[in-house]
Amino acid sequence: EAVQRVNRKREYAADRVAARVTNSKTFAAALVKFHYFTAQWEDLQKTATRTLTQGKLPANISTWLSDAMSQPIDFLTISRITGVSISHPTDSHPSLSKRLHNIQENIDTIVAETCEVTPADTAIRLIPGVERLEEELSAAYRLILASSLKIDDARQRHDQNPADTVQ
Repeated sequence: EAVQRVNRKREYAADRVAARVTNSKTFAAALVKFHYFTAQWEDLQKTATRTLTQGKLPANISTWLSDAMSQPIDFLTISRITGVSISHPTDSHPSLSKRLHNIQENIDTIVAETCEVTPADTAIRLIPGVERLEEELSAAYRLILASSLKIDDARQRHDQNPADTVQ
């Protein structure tokens, strides 16, 4: 318990520093997005598992993920996650509402900043041959996921009918 108290104090202190280095609204919006996208990632993992068992995972999973993550964030979903804490194997972060309160922000004051999720340009464009690299990484991901699900036949996209893939 004493270790958790020290960790919480450090996390709150780190949040306050981050809010001063950027500004509290920008940092608060980043915290909200982090919590929101953690939940989205878990949902996408479930979808990936379901679609892989059907033999329908896309060739480029990062594009699939990016498309899913670039959908507008709705305020109702955000308001549901404010009391949620994100667990980590070695610690537990304070809930989103407590972290926002710590930097003197609340969800109502940062809605506009939070709901904007599409960057003007992405850093991925700086990597030459990124599409081929992403397809190779996606193939590896499919194999790892198939192995964890004990699926013998983790077919590669070129073996699949393009109509059978998830977009």
